[in-house]
Amino acid sequence: MKRILAALCCVFLLTALCPAFAESAEADPRENSYQIALNMENEQSYALAARLFAKLAGYRDSDAHWQNCQYQQARILEEEEKYQEAYGLYALIPDFEGCDARLDACRAAIREALKPYAGRIAAGDSTIGIRRNGTVAGVGLNKHGERNTQSWKDVVAVAVGYHYTLGLKKTGKVYSVGNNDYAQRKLGSWTGITAVAAGEMHTVGLTKDGKVLTLGNNDFGQRNTQKWSGIVAIAAGRRHTVGLRQDGTVVAVGRNDDEQCQTEDWTDIVAVAAGTYHTVGLKRDGTVVAVGKNDSGQCGVSEWRDIVAIAAGAGHTVGLKWDGTVVAVGNNTSGQCSVSAWTNVIAIAAGNLNTVCLKADGTLSAAGDNLYRQCSIAKWNLMR
Repeated sequence: MKRILAALCCVFLLTALCPAFAESAEADPRENSYQIALNMENEQSYALAARLFAKLAGYRDSDAHWQNCQYQQARILEEEEKYQEAYGLYALIPDFEGCDARLDACRAAIREALKPYAGRIAAGDSTIGIRRNGTVAGVGLNKHGERNTQSWKDVVAVAVGYHYTLGLKKTGKVYSVGNNDYAQRKLGSWTGITAVAAGEMHTVGLTKDGKVLTLGNNDFGQRNTQKWSGIVAIAAGRRHTVGLRQDGTVVAVGRNDDEQCQTEDWTDIVAVAAGTYHTVGLKRDGTVVAVGKNDSGQCGVSEWRDIVAIAAGAGHTVGLKWDGTVVAVGNNTSGQCSVSAWTNVIAIAAGNLNTVCLKADGTLSAAGDNLYRQCSIAKWNLMR
C-alpha cells in the first residue's frame, strides 16, 4: 500500500510541477495510468504494475513493461518456492529473455515436489493406494489374493501386475501378494530397492546403485537387464521392460513386435512409462514422446506441452500438467480418457481400461471400467 501511495504522489507532483506532463496527460488520458504503472514497476510492485500495463496494451512501450513485470513477479514467486504460480506467469511470456531457463527450472521443481506421491497409487483390475501411515488400501479384483495387503506397513510405493501386487517398503525390501505362476513374487533376497514395476508376469526392481533386478516370465527377453547400469527409473509393460539412464537416454528390452522398445534415439528424458504394447517418455521441456502400438491413438502425444508426469495403460496414455489438470489419449471405450475435469491432481496411474488420480487433499478420482469395482474409490482419503 505504501508503494502505491508513493507512486500516486509521484504522478501528482509530476502533474503539478511539469506542465508538459500535464498537457500530455490531457492529450491522452492513458498517460496518467502509464506513469502510475511505471512508478509501481520502479517500486517493485510488479503484480499491480502488470495489471495496469495490461490495460494499456499497445500504448507506448506498455507491452514490454508488462512482460518485464510478469517476469519479475514470477522470479519472486519462484524464490518463494511457489513454482506452479511462477510457471503460470512464465508461460504467458515464453519469448521473453530468460524464460526458457526459468520454465525448465520450475518444471524440474514441480516434478521434484511430486516425486513422493508418484508411487502412492497403482491401477489395474484392482486399484491400490498408500495411506499416510504407510498402510495400503485396495479395491477391485481379488481372484488371486492380489488385494490381501492388510498386514503391509511402511510402504512407500506400489505396483500392480496381472493378478499380483507389489509394495516397496521404506527399508528397501519388497512385499508381494497374488499370482505367482512364473515366480514373479520370489523376492526374498531383494534388498536396497528404490523402485518397483510390474509387468504382466514379470517383476522389476531398481537398486540403489542403478542396477535392475528382475523375476518371472522371460519368454520375450523382458528380463535381460543384467548389463544395465546408471538407471534412475524403471517401467514395465506387458512383456517389455524400460530403464531411464541418468544421462536422459532410455533402454528397453523384451517384446518388440510393435517397436515398443525402439527408444534408442530418445534424449533428455526425465520419466518413463510403459503400457501393454507402447512406451512413453517425458522430456525435460515438458513435451512427450511415445513408440509402439498406436491402434487407438495412444501414442498421439506429440502436441502435449507443460507435462510433469506420465502414465500408460493397456491402450491409453495419461499426462499430468503443471497446473494439476490431466490429459489423456487413446482407447476410451470405457471412458478411461474422460479426465478433462480433474483438477488439483498430484499423481496419476493407468490400468487396463481405467485411470486413477490422487488429489492434493488426499481424495482420489477414477474413470473407466469398473467391472471389478476398481474405480470405487470415492470415499478414500490417503492423506488421513
